[in-house]
Amino acid sequence: MSKTLLFCTANVPGKVIDELLEAATNPTVDCGDFRWSLVRTRDQAPLDDPTTAPVGDFETSFLNASIDEIGVYFNTRYTREFPDYPADWSSKSFAVLDERSIEDKTLLIVRWWQQDQSLEELQEIRDEWLIGRYKPTGWQSLRVTFEDSPQVGSSIELSPSAYLVDLQGPENFTDDGVLIMP
Repeated sequence: MSKTLLFCTANVPGKVIDELLEAATNPTVDCGDFRWSLVRTRDQAPLDDPTTAPVGDFETSFLNASIDEIGVYFNTRYTREFPDYPADWSSKSFAVLDERSIEDKTLLIVRWWQQDQSLEELQEIRDEWLIGRYKPTGWQSLRVTFEDSPQVGSSIELSPSAYLVDLQGPENFTDDGVLIMP
């Protein structure tokens, strides 16, 4: 089972979260046994079992938090460097439900990206293909539909470049920035 932590940066109604959880239990593409674990508060026990519906309404303690802020929180509590961190939990990626999620049933899948070469080094070797694929080191995010989230969430941990680099052309996104799955 692959499990990914889910944060809310808006007070997302429980019924919207239930729709996301339903998409994970009935994925449109076989992506193994993928599950979300909702982090409601900053002082929540380190890891819950995967969250199941129904989720009641609650006040998130990550209201209006930035991706970088959640990333710092994630890195101080949820990485494999901690002795009790389960192997089947994602240690480099998490997901975020935001205000937009309420309206269009999309969420952000976020993963740490480590760029091997600086942009200056790539420009020095004049490799236009690599320059075009350059992404700075840091948290990178993709907006995906609830329906596609189990597939992206379960595979981005193992193949980050497939999503964060290879699919970055405008032809792979809707006009409002949602990833179009191949």
